[in-house]
Amino acid sequence: MSDSETLAERFARQARQWVGAAGTATERIARAGRLQLDCLAIRRERARELQALGERYLELLERGGEGRPGRDSTVEQIRRRIADLDATLRGHEAEIDRIRAVAGPDRGAPR
Repeated sequence: MSDSETLAERFARQARQWVGAAGTATERIARAGRLQLDCLAIRRERARELQALGERYLELLERGGEGRPGRDSTVEQIRRRIADLDATLRGHEAEIDRIRAVAGPDRGAPR
């Protein structure tokens, strides 16, 4: 506190700092919440892709020697989509972990 700063000015300055810190923490927690919702949607999409992959694989098996899953373009497209979803999910989860690390153990994103 400088000599010219009054008690009221000091309190006002500290209050602004506290409000700024609270706003930043709230923004981090909100971001983590949005990321968790995105993760849920990604997991659902991944489950749909896995179902499509299973159905395609079964279709190829039922054809007998005609279709080979390892060389089927549809199987490969689904596999790539699953890999992309997995990468996105890992990125989101890493970001959530970073937010939790900054926020502290009791103030991170909801679980």
